[in-house]
Amino acid sequence: MLVSYNWLKEYVNIDVSPQELAHRLTMAGLEVSSFKCVGEEFEGIKVAQIEEISRHPNADKLSLCQIYDGKDKFRVVCGAKNMKTGDKVAFAPVGTKLPNGLKIKASKIRGIVSEGMLCSQEELKLEEKSTGIMILPSETETGKDLAQALNLKDYVLELDLTPNRADCFSVIGIAREVAALFNTTFSLPPVEVEESEEDLKKFVNVNMEAPDFCPRYTARYVSNVKIRPSPLWMRRRLELSGIRSINNVVDVTNYILLEWGQPMHAFDYSRLDQGRIIVKKAAKGDKFFTLDGKERILDEETLMICDASKYIAIGGIMGGLDTEVTEETEAVLLESAYFNPQNIRFTSRKLGIKTESSSRFEKGINVETVITALNRAARLIAKLANGKVAKGVVDAYPNPIPGPPKVEFRPRKANLILGTEIPAEKMVGYLERLGIEVEAKDEETCLTAIPSHRGDLREEIDLIEEIARIHGYDKIPVTLPEMMVAADEGKPTFNLENKARSVLTDNGFFEIITYSFISPESIEVLKIPENHPFRRYIPIANPLSREQSIMRTTLLPGLLMTVAKNHNYKNMNLKLFELGKVFYQKEKSSLPTEKFMLGGV
Repeated sequence: MLVSYNWLKEYVNIDVSPQELAHRLTMAGLEVSSFKCVGEEFEGIKVAQIEEISRHPNADKLSLCQIYDGKDKFRVVCGAKNMKTGDKVAFAPVGTKLPNGLKIKASKIRGIVSEGMLCSQEELKLEEKSTGIMILPSETETGKDLAQALNLKDYVLELDLTPNRADCFSVIGIAREVAALFNTTFSLPPVEVEESEEDLKKFVNVNMEAPDFCPRYTARYVSNVKIRPSPLWMRRRLELSGIRSINNVVDVTNYILLEWGQPMHAFDYSRLDQGRIIVKKAAKGDKFFTLDGKERILDEETLMICDASKYIAIGGIMGGLDTEVTEETEAVLLESAYFNPQNIRFTSRKLGIKTESSSRFEKGINVETVITALNRAARLIAKLANGKVAKGVVDAYPNPIPGPPKVEFRPRKANLILGTEIPAEKMVGYLERLGIEVEAKDEETCLTAIPSHRGDLREEIDLIEEIARIHGYDKIPVTLPEMMVAADEGKPTFNLENKARSVLTDNGFFEIITYSFISPESIEVLKIPENHPFRRYIPIANPLSREQSIMRTTLLPGLLMTVAKNHNYKNMNLKLFELGKVFYQKEKSSLPTEKFMLGGV
């Protein structure tokens, strides 16, 4: 998972370097495999103000701009038409190298020397395409480095998270961990929603037909939305997290996925039949086109989100082409749900679809923040797309999931296991920093209430591990465990076996070791009677081959095969022996009789 250092600092109050943060997270079990600095490519680019614009004397389509960068004034020839006097712009003076690789030089354009360049977002690689120069907010400070003014310089941490830490697959989850590690304050982004007078019930109806696959389904209705590009700060955060910007509404759903770890989906409301949502299982053999344009073959174990007449999404995995948000979209239905992790994992693998949403759902999200994330998304869409949020929330939750159990915790046992002498009060503080409520049960035992986002904490040993993480693995003393070792009387025949080996090797014999599994034919070639004990062999249930399909009842087959192989290589002078076990069937017992034998040739 990729995490922006600047984004993280919005929610947790820390004053440490990215390097120190990466080290502390790694030592706490959240491995930071790498981190990189981004934004250095904007070095030299300044915030400047246009003081005057005049026509180029030798070119009708060019303008002469008088630029002030807070220190000096420059004359720049510009071909854009979207600026005006007083605008704040991104100015690249002579000698600057742009993110797209272009180096700015003083040059004559139609007889006038241009002392720099006014940059577009495309030239700064902040947009794929742009039609004019970048106009900055009027409150942007003139003369400031562009990277600093727009918060473009950042560090990106790449975390290799273990599947059990589903709570950390979000910026808020990591921020919560950082606050616990550094014992500092942690805050959540605002989620309050300004609602219109229109009632949600007029527009949306949800019917749950598969609560075992989708225990909780929530929705909001937002009208009057204006689809357009997202603001730079959101595009930048998505890009640094490895997600491509699409438009303001879709970007919000992806932003919430990263911020809260809650996958979401936005449906174009005008394409929903009767405004109905039906959560049900598919019929075997049905087909559905997902957003990637591929046809999927469904079965009765695939959970589908439907309207009154058709499938519109594969629950928790991917939406459909028919209801995607486009430039014509004017109203959206926002979905925020909790899907069964096992079913998501099964369906994702069966259909061959791995998405950011499915990877989080299959690990298990926090069912208690489904509506919180929904409200946050509605708030952002109202702000970025001028949307009107209808009054109310649909919350289909027929069978509430029980909360995490209370777990007993004994500080004395924690110290015994960790080999530490941490005071009980300090341990309680560590747990409370993690959001775990602690109350005394008796003199030796505490009772802890696990928060809903920590589904991985189920037993006392889990809490002991949390104590070790927050205290610091590097602070735990290195000690060897004390144990009592009983004297081993040894194998009764050990001395006899060694003596036999010594006698035989002293007389020129070589010891061999052969497989205990042989073939029935190797017994047949011995020409022994039908009732001979050697024929009471035990067959192997799942043999690798016919040659290793029974357990040996004598050492002779292995010895004779070794002799045969040596003879094939013209090695005729042989003196061989083997010490090993043979196995016989035992009546009324599933276990064989084992005997230690000596054989030689």
